[in-house]
Amino acid sequence: GNAGDWVGLFPAAAADSGAARLRYYYLNGTGSLPTTGVTSATLPTSAPLTAGQYEWRLFANNGWSRIATSGVITVSASPATISVNGMTTPVTVAPGSAITAQLADGPGNPTDWVAFAAHSASNSERIDWRYLNGSGTPPPTGLTSATLSFTAPTTPGTYELRLFPNNGIERLVTSALITVGSSLSTPTLSISSGTYTSDQA
Repeated sequence: GNAGDWVGLFPAAAADSGAARLRYYYLNGTGSLPTTGVTSATLPTSAPLTAGQYEWRLFANNGWSRIATSGVITVSASPATISVNGMTTPVTVAPGSAITAQLADGPGNPTDWVAFAAHSASNSERIDWRYLNGSGTPPPTGLTSATLSFTAPTTPGTYELRLFPNNGIERLVTSALITVGSSLSTPTLSISSGTYTSDQA
């Protein structure tokens, strides 16, 4: 019943530490300290995005004195996939060309979104993005599949598409690499000099 009592999500084998903690809530369901304590609470949350075994731990009064531990929660790998122009293997596209992203087996939250980003970029960096209805406004209900259109950058390099659930920036799945090549050069044809008959190669 302390105002500073809190719960944290940890990998099941991890030590009690801030470095291992994946997320936390006070018993009011937020990260802000409540004015009064409670002795029971229901806290809606979501499963981690990485497959593995996890547990929730209850700690007393803003400290690291563990009071209770939940049962082990096993999270399986996401079945979601993103294909690019119908391919799930690396693709090469021309600068400025159209790219079709096809999402399948997504988690189905209304605010799931797909980002187009450089391969080396952090999760908070992106060139373009869409909710799964293809716009910047989320759909009224969640979608588990979608076909989205993007435009390849004009700068050659390596890029990818990324799926993020629930308006977050924790990546759930990534497409195969998209290589934007240099502009195609004009082909040339050379013929060696000589005298030929009409049927001679």
